[in-house]
Amino acid sequence: MRTSPIFLLLVLLLGLAGAAAAALPPSLAGTWIPDPAASTRSKELKQVVQPGAPPAPPAVSAAIRDQLPTLRIAHSEPRLTIEYLNPDGSVISTTETTTDGKENASTRPGETLLRKSVSGWDGNVLKTTWKLEQNGAVVISGVDRRELTSPDTLVVTTTTEDSKSRSRSVILYHRGK
Repeated sequence: MRTSPIFLLLVLLLGLAGAAAAALPPSLAGTWIPDPAASTRSKELKQVVQPGAPPAPPAVSAAIRDQLPTLRIAHSEPRLTIEYLNPDGSVISTTETTTDGKENASTRPGETLLRKSVSGWDGNVLKTTWKLEQNGAVVISGVDRRELTSPDTLVVTTTTEDSKSRSRSVILYHRGK
């Protein structure tokens, strides 16, 4: 039995198309609603504070700690814009980055902190390594890992470190309708 050249060409083209689609990173675009019951947070105080380290940033207010913000993400490779939203839909803050491994730097209006970050894909996980600087000194640093575990579920795992503590949060989000 002989295989048709047209059939072989079709199989080859489908294989190449599948490989190209598999190589594309997932899109994180959409509105994401937090699920506090499925999310966790932990904080560990350091036994020894580094000499000369800048003071830790102020604690997160109870309103922010108890009310996880909704995310609105615009994503068009390599650009990613994340808006953190109040319950009424107004924007709390915005973070812009690229996923191409280049450093991004930004300050928010009225803030004295400079945010520097580098983001890139680690398989299907978007990994962002970041730090906040004040007067050239790192005040807090961390790593965010954003992963779509299903088309409608986004898991954001954040580890942070400042001069006095280490924290870890795993926040589960569901895609808004």
